[in-house]
Amino acid sequence: MTDHGPLVVSLLAPTFDAFHAALAKGAADRADLVELRLDRVAPGVLADPTGIASIVAHARRPVIAAIHGAEGFGGFAGTV
Repeated sequence: MTDHGPLVVSLLAPTFDAFHAALAKGAADRADLVELRLDRVAPGVLADPTGIASIVAHARRPVIAAIHGAEGFGGFAGTV
């Protein structure tokens, strides 16, 4: 944690493989928390819970999953 609070890195990717690639390249190495932006991932891909579990394990830090709608500059257009 920095003097200004936790550093959160937000990752936006279209596939679980792309999330893994970003983490492997060090996208979140200095982060205290990783936000997985899942609003651009295809719904069929999200149906596989092992994919998200694998990313969480790979992140090696706390993770929050978020699905943003248009109001949050995201791609989710469904209902809750």
